[in-house]
Amino acid sequence: MCTNNCPNMYLRSPPRGGCCPQLCLVLCTLLLVSSQTVTCGQWLGQILTEGPFFATSGQPLMLASGPATAGDGADIAIGDMDGDGMADLLAGSLYGDLVYYRCLGDNQWAAPQVLLNENDEIWRWPPVAKQASPELADWNGDGQLDLILGYGGKLFWYHRRGLQLGVGRSVCLPDGRPVAEVIGEMASAAGHLAPCAADFDGDGDVDLLLGSDDGYVWWVENQGSAGAGELAIPQLLGAGGTPLKVDGRARVCVGDYNSDGRQDLIIGDAAGHLWWCPGRSDGLASLRRINLPQRPSDWPGGLCPRLVVRTREIWLGDADGFIGRLDIVAAGKIGWRGYLVAEDVPLDVGRAAAVCALDWNGDGRLDLVAGNAAGEVAMYERLRPWDGWWLAPGKSIRTATGTLKAAGGYAWPRATDADGDGDIDLFVGTGAGTVELWVNSGGFIRVGPIAVAGQPIQTAGRATVAAVDYDRDGDVDLFVGSKCPEGLVRGSATIPSDRVAYFEHVANHRHSVPVFNKGALLDMYIGSSSHTGADLDARILKPQLVEPISSHIHSRTDFLVTADLGVFLFTTMRRRGDYPLLTSIPPSQQLPAPLLPAAYCAYLAESGQSGRPVLLCGTNEYGMVYAYDAVSKGITP
Repeated sequence: MCTNNCPNMYLRSPPRGGCCPQLCLVLCTLLLVSSQTVTCGQWLGQILTEGPFFATSGQPLMLASGPATAGDGADIAIGDMDGDGMADLLAGSLYGDLVYYRCLGDNQWAAPQVLLNENDEIWRWPPVAKQASPELADWNGDGQLDLILGYGGKLFWYHRRGLQLGVGRSVCLPDGRPVAEVIGEMASAAGHLAPCAADFDGDGDVDLLLGSDDGYVWWVENQGSAGAGELAIPQLLGAGGTPLKVDGRARVCVGDYNSDGRQDLIIGDAAGHLWWCPGRSDGLASLRRINLPQRPSDWPGGLCPRLVVRTREIWLGDADGFIGRLDIVAAGKIGWRGYLVAEDVPLDVGRAAAVCALDWNGDGRLDLVAGNAAGEVAMYERLRPWDGWWLAPGKSIRTATGTLKAAGGYAWPRATDADGDGDIDLFVGTGAGTVELWVNSGGFIRVGPIAVAGQPIQTAGRATVAAVDYDRDGDVDLFVGSKCPEGLVRGSATIPSDRVAYFEHVANHRHSVPVFNKGALLDMYIGSSSHTGADLDARILKPQLVEPISSHIHSRTDFLVTADLGVFLFTTMRRRGDYPLLTSIPPSQQLPAPLLPAAYCAYLAESGQSGRPVLLCGTNEYGMVYAYDAVSKGITP
């Protein structure tokens, strides 16, 4: 019987996820790698149980049921993997992961099983982009599904024998040359190849269609018999008399989309578009755009389609790592059916997870508010008090005009009572470098970007924000920073890179929209409390946001500092009515030790499991959120 620590392969699942012994026999050998292959699988297995950082332990926030996810960049395959007569799902990710979702029937899906080779590369964060694109097909004609895998620019197949899959082999031409290398020589920009296996020419054997990073589709004809492939030289696939090309990252599937008895192509591209090439007697017709229906927000880029002819559906893996489903109403017309939902899945808010926690619904439990790269903000209700972070599916923040969406994307929310009327409002940092205020007045209403002395706040990069009554005068003050991605620097920014500003609310009365007419860029030092000339400017850490946290020492205020080089603890001895001067005094080393390595977002929640405070850590690469015990990191309650 297989355990969760099989030779060369281990299989991990979130808590409460069971492991079928028969299924394990299939999966334990799924990616045994020969000398012809590269190691497959990266970090999802580890970070679902241990968090993303080496030598520390984080608890993943989980959904009892929620959208099935591959992390980022979901390329999908559909097929009956466990022999129960129902089609299962295999999802590859941008970082080389493979995630297996077993169908339980009636659109119910089991907890994800993560396939990961234990002989992988040395642990590092952030993970390296190396797309895994799976396909399931009877490649050798023995009546059982084999795995064909595009992985980091290479192409492999795994022969299935009974309940096991053999050692991976490169997909080669009869002369022994790997197909991926041949295409690379013919087109240097082809890059990663995503496979689709189908009898494209109708001669009874399985051919290969390969979508490439530069937007072309390659056809590799199988000229042998159904049980003994003999692949022809790859050639570019044409449509309407010209080479077929989409806007990068082509993902292709084959099927009769318009029910006319001919094989059609459906292609997704990097821009999030979906295309249809109708089949006809003399080849393929020209590309036609399929108008996508509206889902809760705009479609992300990087769609990977799979056509399910029996149920007249298109399944789509997307760049955020989720799997959506579309009903085919008629040729060229489709309807949104929803996301594929599985049991016990990790919380994935979408790329660039920025989080805060508060009791949103008044039930005494900390709930989660999260923003993402698409600019969306959602609330996740806490299901249990303190025995782990189990959350209900997210609810979008509704506004008077639809759904809250930050200008320029990259929503960074902070929930608080901004106008003093007793309900929850939202400050939101944006990818446009501004800070928005959304006031709760029977529905959230945008009252415009926050301005200081009549001038809107403008950061050099994405705006980060912390909202707290720092001077203890009964209203909300702001700390605003700049998370500056490479190449994004605004010359007119009031808050430059590696600086954080403090803005004091100066309205004369509560129950009003906050007014800010003074503020200052904060000074931060590493060294001594006397601030001698030998002190280091803390900008060397590239700070992106500071926010005050409670301290058991009343003469000081501690600050959680999110920086490009990690998450740090600083302090100020100044009284709360003055602008803070932040200091870190390392005991012996030149730079302070981080509480956590570099995270996209770090937020201190006042209490967590057993009443202890927790550090909530949002990740950029997977969009997942983790809880770390704050006391063990040196933060006193």
